[in-house]
Amino acid sequence: MKILEDKNRIFGLDLVRALAIIFVLVAHIISYFIIPFAQNKFTAGVLGRVFSYPLGFFGVEIFFVLSGYLIGSILIKKVIQSRSIKELFNFYIRRWFRTLPLYFLVVFLLLFDPYTNYNFSWKNLVFLQNFDLKAIEYNFVSWSLSVEEWFYLLIPLLFLLIFIFYKRQKESKVFLFSCVSIVFVSILARILLVNYFNPDFNYGIRRSIFLRLDSLTIGVFFAGIKFYYQNIFNYLKEKQKQLFVFSMIGMFLSFLYLILHGQSDLNVSFFARVLFFPVVSIFCGLLIISLENINKPKYFANKITSISLISYGLYLIHSSIFVIFFNIFKVENFYFSILVSIFSLVITFVVSYLLYKYYELPFMRLRDRIKF
Repeated sequence: MKILEDKNRIFGLDLVRALAIIFVLVAHIISYFIIPFAQNKFTAGVLGRVFSYPLGFFGVEIFFVLSGYLIGSILIKKVIQSRSIKELFNFYIRRWFRTLPLYFLVVFLLLFDPYTNYNFSWKNLVFLQNFDLKAIEYNFVSWSLSVEEWFYLLIPLLFLLIFIFYKRQKESKVFLFSCVSIVFVSILARILLVNYFNPDFNYGIRRSIFLRLDSLTIGVFFAGIKFYYQNIFNYLKEKQKQLFVFSMIGMFLSFLYLILHGQSDLNVSFFARVLFFPVVSIFCGLLIISLENINKPKYFANKITSISLISYGLYLIHSSIFVIFFNIFKVENFYFSILVSIFSLVITFVVSYLLYKYYELPFMRLRDRIKF
């Protein structure tokens, strides 16, 4: 299963994306195929609390920050520096040609899935499923896509309006101030919501579209540092190893925090519901910078790049495939469950590869031919 490699790709960023999707896949393999056959509730709880939930959590958070980091550079070069509505529409076209065709195909195909189709709602078509617990179960991993799609729609437009209004101000300062302001507003919104409505950690905060825009914006912020403050960014690159160690320590402590605080604790913790997300995002951003210019290894590099290229498909379809095969094979014991999990994983990779080669790539080529 070989995918032609784009010479312009940055291996370090492919590595980060591959790690993120592997975290998510491992988390859901544990959740679907291992936890149901734990010897007792205590063991099941430990597996979920120590492995499944934290791995899934960090996989998604890395995706958020990486998306913001990659989009940030495009925003600066295309939308902000041109201050052009035309370039904003070009940005929307390129983003939506990349994300929407496969998403809508999966939404359509799941209508034929007997295990999820009864949860379909029009909200799944406009990325509002995060506001409906039933609709989100149609393809529950799509909650993060909802956050990202609304980010792509709102934040570039906001940046364009800001720079049209402050066109005489120094661009770099306005950009960083805008990023910090978005993060601050998101934190303030979570503070108000926690104080007045007391939402839970997972559905009330983590999956709330307009309360999570700061995570992607932190990625945009790091892109701004790279573009506007090259001396600072070059210094960080020189300290690559130290930065990697520091980011890993931060992520390990954050990982440990999730393990030590169960869902009931997270649901009432002010820190968890308000400040934990930007803290994790900052460490994810530092990890991305520390790995961006890593030397490409002689072995496994192409496999890592291939996983990165098909990661979008892997993310969208894996949970549905896991559920379908678990039920088709009527899994009733642990050892058979492991065999089914391996088979499901292989099928997921094969289908994702085929979707990328014969569906995603044609749309991306079409995208490259369309421009206002």
